[in-house]
Amino acid sequence: MVSQTQQIIVAVLAHNLGSIVLVGSLVFMQTVYLPAVSDVRTPTARMRLRLDAMALCFRWLWLGVLLIVGSGLWALFAVLDSSALPVHVVWKTGLSVLLLLLLAIGQLVLLDGAQHAMEDTRLRDARRLYGWLYGVLLAALVVALAAMLLGVSGAVLVR
Repeated sequence: MVSQTQQIIVAVLAHNLGSIVLVGSLVFMQTVYLPAVSDVRTPTARMRLRLDAMALCFRWLWLGVLLIVGSGLWALFAVLDSSALPVHVVWKTGLSVLLLLLLAIGQLVLLDGAQHAMEDTRLRDARRLYGWLYGVLLAALVVALAAMLLGVSGAVLVR
């Protein structure tokens, strides 16, 4: 039989791994990959590289979200007493919902629209949607970092 302490350790490890995958993917895209792709000379090839990389990045983002949400819900309902949640956990949950909305809009609306625009050789529309997608992913990074900050020092920050 697995003890409650061991279950909490597994939940925390899965939660932290999800945070590393989520934030690491966003930081990598924003600071390493996308600036390097800006050196590609032809606009069509540059946009294809950006959109293909964004599509791959969303796979990692959703994996991180799955680990974070799954381990968080498991910890709340299976391991911990969820009758009296601390205020910072409620705030963190609200930020997680906002993050989910940003990622869903980014992938299902903006990325999909930009990819369809590239298929129809409408580079101007693809650029416009990519600009919005870049902004949404930047906002998702800020929200994810705020949620992580609440997770680390939330009990002290929110009273």
